[in-house]
Amino acid sequence: MNRQSLLFAILLLFSLQNLFAQARYLEPVFDQVTVTKNVIYGQNIAFITQQGIPGLPVSTPLVLDFYEPAGDTSTARPLVLVFPGGFYLPSTNNGFCNGSRTDLSVVETCTRLVKMGYTAAAVDYRWSWNPASSDIQVRTWTFVHAMYRGIQDARTAVRFFKKSTVEDGNPFRVDTSRIVMWGDAVGGQIALGAAYANDTADWDHPSLKVVLQQPFGSISIINPVADGNIWGTDLGIVPPDYPTAFAQPGDTLSIPNWPGYSSDFQLCVSMAGYIPDAPWISPGEIPAILYHATDDALQPCLGDATAVTPFVGLPYLTAAGSCALAEQLEIAGNNQIFKDANINDCISTNALVLSGGLEGFYPFNGQFLPLGRPWHWVSSCPNNPDAPTDGDFARLYLDTMVAYFAPRACAALGLCNASAQNPGGLCQPSVVGKVYVDLTNDGFTADDLPFPGVVLELQPGNRHAVS
Repeated sequence: MNRQSLLFAILLLFSLQNLFAQARYLEPVFDQVTVTKNVIYGQNIAFITQQGIPGLPVSTPLVLDFYEPAGDTSTARPLVLVFPGGFYLPSTNNGFCNGSRTDLSVVETCTRLVKMGYTAAAVDYRWSWNPASSDIQVRTWTFVHAMYRGIQDARTAVRFFKKSTVEDGNPFRVDTSRIVMWGDAVGGQIALGAAYANDTADWDHPSLKVVLQQPFGSISIINPVADGNIWGTDLGIVPPDYPTAFAQPGDTLSIPNWPGYSSDFQLCVSMAGYIPDAPWISPGEIPAILYHATDDALQPCLGDATAVTPFVGLPYLTAAGSCALAEQLEIAGNNQIFKDANINDCISTNALVLSGGLEGFYPFNGQFLPLGRPWHWVSSCPNNPDAPTDGDFARLYLDTMVAYFAPRACAALGLCNASAQNPGGLCQPSVVGKVYVDLTNDGFTADDLPFPGVVLELQPGNRHAVS
């Protein structure tokens, strides 16, 4: 090979490497995914009964499944921690047959992200509360504790990977300076709480208090002495003056995992997440990407909203969802990094129209009964025949969500040129059509004319069922 040919080959190789580096994190660059199952990332106290309601405290392992690109040689890959929904109840009892790291939408999300060059972990966390109680104080107390434990576990997962990098030779080959927390429904709640509830005082808001019988009166639900600190890095033991209706003095409610490591991460992604209607978001905190069905009846999108239990509609929390949180993030300036990235693909343009100009928020107009989350589906659900099972429909939403996420994650994590995003077929003029929505659930099909439901037009950059 002469010098000129050698130089050309070197330049070609360099160009191809640059193209791969640019495409990575913006679109799929790997074909296969490797999954390491049942990785124990910690141990903590759970309250588990067969029915999923609080019982005696028992120590339980915290488990995740780790996803990575097959054949990847990079030694420092960004990490996305994915938390399922499920209302802090076991899948056999929450009415929707979801709520674990093996949920189809969780597996799909992890797989898509990994094919784009990320690593991902599908993370189980502690659950258990009492939605069936006739006493709203009990419902609120047990739900807030489930949320608090979930946030502790999420932070434990972050520290586990940081500990593994320092002490174990980084067996997962992750870049712990580039971590994303991604959650669905109460999983989104966990991600939001881990991002913004960064002070013990955040748990002392009126929306996080209950009124008990004397001698307690109005009392904060979370007591760090009993429940452990907000990070999950110290011991929580019930003190003598604790309400015995919920735990006994001397009970251990929290044990530390990986103290000495930071719980910090760099980006929050929430799908239908909602938090207590408390001022958790402050300027200078990390950015967030939010997705939500605007008329979701189970996971509220608005602020000062009453969250109610599935099926029976019992109130348990005054909440704020993505519609309110997006405005708070705008005021705080926490999503400015997305604006500075000059992301102007058709997906982003459509999101700005739908959200009223709020960067980082992609609303889906509608209610999407019965679950309120059109990106989620199950293979079957014996205890609820109305649970969504249409994976093709759900994947259309994930198409848009991942396309919206990709350039913003690039910007937030400093991975690539975010403005180079091209969502491929989602922006082609040929992407048009109609979606037929049977609001009465009477079994009609699109062949029934006139169709007794609603017909939604699909437009370029809007390939999902959004009016």
